[in-house]
Amino acid sequence: MSGDIQPMRRRNIGAPAARPSCVPPGIVRPFATPARAPGLVRARGPQAAALRGKGDGASQTAAISPLRQSLLDILLNTTIPLARHGACALKPLWVNEAMHRALNIARLVRELENKAPLGPDGLNHALAEHQLAFDLADAFSSLALADDTGMQPCFNVLQVVVFNLVELFGPAFGTVFADMSLERLTLPAHKRRALVLATCELVLNALRHGLTGRGMGNITVSLRRTARATARLSVEDDGRGMAGAALPPGRGIAADLAAVLEAELTYHTGGEGGTVAQLSFPVAALV
Repeated sequence: MSGDIQPMRRRNIGAPAARPSCVPPGIVRPFATPARAPGLVRARGPQAAALRGKGDGASQTAAISPLRQSLLDILLNTTIPLARHGACALKPLWVNEAMHRALNIARLVRELENKAPLGPDGLNHALAEHQLAFDLADAFSSLALADDTGMQPCFNVLQVVVFNLVELFGPAFGTVFADMSLERLTLPAHKRRALVLATCELVLNALRHGLTGRGMGNITVSLRRTARATARLSVEDDGRGMAGAALPPGRGIAADLAAVLEAELTYHTGGEGGTVAQLSFPVAALV
C-alpha cells in the first residue's frame, strides 16, 4: 500500500511537538520503558555492562551528568536484542545491530554532554530531552512484534526516529535541520524493522561523520516508490562528504540491514557536496 508523500521539516531546538504513538493498539511491548524521574537512575543492564567491558565504550559513560546518565538509560533499555525475532539466520544481525546502536548512543550522549552541557537551570531542557528519548524508546520497542510476516505501516515510526534523533543529538553538532519526504508504505514486520534501524544507523552516521565540526547542517530523508514494485530510501547530508572514509557497499550494520530488505546499500556525493546513502528494495506492487 502507498499514499501521499508527506514533506516535513524540523530543527533540533525547543520542546518536542506531540507525536502519534508508534505502538499499535493491543501490542504488548517486550521491554517497555517505565516512566522515572530524571537524574535518579544511572545506565544499567546488560548493554551498559557490555559497554563497560569495552575499552572504547568504557570512556563513553565516564563523565556524564546524572540527568544525561538517565537519558542514556532510557535508550540503552531498548537495545536488548530479541533472540526470538526473525528466522535463525537473522538473530545474529539483531544482536549485532543492538550492540552497535548501544555503543553509538553512548558516544552521542557523551558528545552531547561535552558540546551542549546542561547548565544550572537546565532542568526544563533535560525534561524535553527525556521526552524525546521516551518517544524514541517507544518507537524502537514498537518494532518488536511476534508476527514477523504481518504487514506494518512505516510512516509514523520513521517520522519519530528521524526527527527525535536529530532533535536529541543535533545540538552536539550545532544547528541541524531534518527534512523528510515519506510515502506511506507498508512492509512485513521484519522488513519494517530492518528499514527503520537502517535509517537510524544512516542518520547517526550523517550526524557523527558528516556534520562534525560544521556548526550547521541538514539531513534529508526520503522514502518513495520508484516503480510499481520498488521503493527507495535515501539519507543525505550536506556535510563534509565521504573523503574516502565511508565504508564501501556490502559492509557494516546498515548494509546487513539492507540485505534483509533485498537491497544493496550505495553511497555517492550529493549535490551540496555531502554524502547520499541509498537503498532500493522490492515492495508489494501497486494494483
